[in-house]
Amino acid sequence: MDNSIAIDSTITDNQGYYFFDVLQNGTYNLGSNTTKKWGGGNSSDALGIMLHFAGFNILQGLAVVAADVDASGSVATLDALYVAQRFVGLVSSFPAGDWYFETPQAVVDGTEPLYIDYNAICFGDVNASYAVPFVKMAPSVTLNTLGVKEIKANEEFELPIFVANDMELGAISLVLDYPENKVRLLDVLINTDDNKLLFSAKDGKLRLSWYSLDPMLLSANDAMIILKLKAKGSVENVSFSLDAASELNDRYSNTIYNATLYIPELIEVQGAPNNYFLGYNHPNPFNRLTQIVYGLPEPAHVSLNVFNLFGEQVDILVDQSQSEGTYTVNYDGSNLVPGVYLYKIEVQGATQDFMRTRMMVVTE
Repeated sequence: MDNSIAIDSTITDNQGYYFFDVLQNGTYNLGSNTTKKWGGGNSSDALGIMLHFAGFNILQGLAVVAADVDASGSVATLDALYVAQRFVGLVSSFPAGDWYFETPQAVVDGTEPLYIDYNAICFGDVNASYAVPFVKMAPSVTLNTLGVKEIKANEEFELPIFVANDMELGAISLVLDYPENKVRLLDVLINTDDNKLLFSAKDGKLRLSWYSLDPMLLSANDAMIILKLKAKGSVENVSFSLDAASELNDRYSNTIYNATLYIPELIEVQGAPNNYFLGYNHPNPFNRLTQIVYGLPEPAHVSLNVFNLFGEQVDILVDQSQSEGTYTVNYDGSNLVPGVYLYKIEVQGATQDFMRTRMMVVTE
């Protein structure tokens, strides 16, 4: 405490137990500090602070203290922003510091041993999720590879990260490892109209934070975020992975366990394909968004359309002349009723024509 004099000191063991050998009778205040690193704060905590500020979910006890990261004496939206910024590395400290310790009183009268338990919390970690650094954590969200994304060397491209199931998201905390020697991160887009996305990229690690009182509603196979990247030469053996610190939360800031995300595998296309082709759409079945890939070995006029099973045209995707190469169409089928549809390509090339039809399934 301010202006207090240290009478004695000790160091706790790994379990937090401490011991003072001999103290004279009297009343003492226990003050503490630690060399442990700050941790635990992420987008979930930022959302928790917002829920408290809006009066939807009032924080109690140490959580209220931990929420006041700007040391203003009250909890407000700026505290939430500070926490999100620190998670992604845009700020390295809080005005309030890193840790808060309770300061209990000890009344020593020499009659019997005295046992005093008290608590500490990292500022910003309002849900008290702090884990000891370097201790392996079980991930709550996993990233799997599904489908392909065909690109050319040195090409700029967009790479979506899809959700595997329907989700209602109030907060997103992602730590994504990517090979910065293979690709350069240009931007990150999120499937919402607000501007609350924060991210930073350093040493092949993308840290991303988003939170909102207005939840993001996603259906299975919807793109949660889109990475805008540029290939640095070849993309052979490019892979992406999530750190265990990644977390998805619902509108009430509860962790969504066993969440699965998908990212397409990068396949390098060496110039124009040797033959015309129409690939299978991915994902399939799909709820809203799917991708269709086709290739032209020569300049041609391309018509790519979607039909129902009665042969009625329901969407026009491409109707134009294009040069040789491989093309990807991102198709939003949210206007379609669930069912089976056909997509058909008709090509009039300089030396030959091409036509192919494939099937797609739209789910609820």
